Amino acid sequence: MKILIVDDHAFVRHGLKAILKSIDENANFVDAVDCENAMEIINSQDVFDMVLLDIYLPDTQGLKCLEQVLRRVGNPVVIVSTLRDPKMIWDALKMGARGFVCKGMRPEQMEAAFKIIHYGGHYIPSEVLAMPLCGERTGHLTRRQTQVLELIAQGLPNQEIADQIGCQEKTIRSHLTQIYKFLKVKSRAEAIKVAQERGVIE
Repeated sequence: MKILIVDDHAFVRHGLKAILKSIDENANFVDAVDCENAMEIINSQDVFDMVLLDIYLPDTQGLKCLEQVLRRVGNPVVIVSTLRDPKMIWDALKMGARGFVCKGMRPEQMEAAFKIIHYGGHYIPSEVLAMPLCGERTGHLTRRQTQVLELIAQGLPNQEIADQIGCQEKTIRSHLTQIYKFLKVKSRAEAIKVAQERGVIE
C-alpha cells in the first residue's frame, strides 16, 4: 500500500504512519507539507492507494486542496484534521472524500477507520453524524471563530492555534476579541465554560 500524507506537522505524519503500519506493515509513505507540495508529488509519481489530507495547510485552507487532489486521484482521499465544523465535513464528503478522521481520536479508533476505508467503505465518526449544522450550533460565531474556540478549549496558545490554521497570531487575538464579545466573557476559561454550557463546543 502506497500512501501520501499531506500535513505540515511532522509528529502528526509520524503518528499516522505508525497506525497505518499496523494495517499493512509493508506500507510505503510519501510526505507532503502543503498543497503545492502534494500536487507536485501526485503529478510526478505513480498512483497512491490512499491520500490522507489535512484541511488546514500553510498555503491552502478549506476545501480548495481537496478539490485539486480529487481531480488527480481516483483512490480514497481521507480528511485527517482537527476540524469540527460539521458543514465543512459534510461538504468534503459530498465532494468525494471517503472519510473524516479526527486527530483527537484514539489510535485504535483511527486504525479501525482506516481499515474501513482501505477495504472500500466510508468512515464518518458518530459524533459528526450527531452534530447539528454550523448555524444551529454556533449562532453568530463564524466557522473560523468556532474553530479557534475549540482549539482554545484544547489548551493551545495563540501562536500554536495560528500555526495550525494558517494565519497570523494577531488574527487569533482579533477572533478572541469577537468571541469574548459574543459570549459576554473576559477570559479564555470563561469563554470555554460558557461555550460548553451553550453547546457551541463540546
